[in-house]
Amino acid sequence: MHRTRGFTILELVAIIASLVVAYVTAVPQLGQARDQARELKDSTQIRGILQASAIWAQHNHERYPTPSRIDRNGATIARPDGLKGPDRRLDTTGNVLSLLIWNGFIPDDLTVSSAEVGNVRVMPNYQTVDPASAVDPMQALWDPAFRGTPLDEWGGNVPGNAGDASHNSFAQVAYFGGREHLWSNTFSATEATWGNRGPAYTLHRGVWRPLQGSPFGDGSNTMRIHGEPDSWAGNIGFNDQHVSFVTWPDPDALVWTFPDIEGDMERMQCDNLFHSETDRDRKTIDENIALFAGNDGRGSVKWTGKRGGPGALDQRNAYLRPISKVVPGENDLIEAQIWVD
Repeated sequence: MHRTRGFTILELVAIIASLVVAYVTAVPQLGQARDQARELKDSTQIRGILQASAIWAQHNHERYPTPSRIDRNGATIARPDGLKGPDRRLDTTGNVLSLLIWNGFIPDDLTVSSAEVGNVRVMPNYQTVDPASAVDPMQALWDPAFRGTPLDEWGGNVPGNAGDASHNSFAQVAYFGGREHLWSNTFSATEATWGNRGPAYTLHRGVWRPLQGSPFGDGSNTMRIHGEPDSWAGNIGFNDQHVSFVTWPDPDALVWTFPDIEGDMERMQCDNLFHSETDRDRKTIDENIALFAGNDGRGSVKWTGKRGGPGALDQRNAYLRPISKVVPGENDLIEAQIWVD
């Protein structure tokens, strides 16, 4: 008679051990593949926003979307009484992206990164026709309920509540004052325009470090989007439409010459994407990040009206932050509130 032979105990142990080894080997590879897929999709999202901005600029005097130049009559968001000229309060990250969505340049889900880990969600029910939150829905030029940060506090007839989820994952160049020229079709491969958000940094003996012991520095959500627990990494888009994955806040592609620093080599330094330094001598400028209710990461930077002056917006070097609110002052001076998480 033919008898079926079973496995011995030793053979079963060997088979189980082989399966365990295969599993242990495969799991990191699967995790790495997922990370690479998220990184790639995130890169295409940033490139999509870059390309949409460039196409917009082709029909708007080579300038990227600027809501204050579009809504001249206050149909979308009410203008202050007696205001002459553009209403710069409109030039927030949320309104910029909402302009692109409204006009069909990007879909509303493109603005939420595939690698997002923070307080960001796709906007439910973006209204491309007669948005209820606009002052005059029939004449509105975008849906002002779209939120560029969790700190957005107002928009048309329906003010947002600080702390609500953002509908946007990305940061853009702070396009006021000295950096306003970057907000246009310059086609430069060394001008960072859009990218992943980053933490707050300090400069210690020539080395940039995330702010220690802070929910906005080494504890920032942005460290977990693409980076390791103790370092930031992300995708950055430039004005020539290319996107690079970088593992430092001061990538080699961004070199700035600080003319007041002695020594030819010391004068040329890699520029930090997420902290504004003075153009001439690399002195760091405080973002004034305050701990409000819920540690919301509200910061502020100013344009004093003098190129190369003491304000962060007086400079021309790289600086990417989502802008939640714009506060115009006298003589066209501006304070921009930023979001750091």
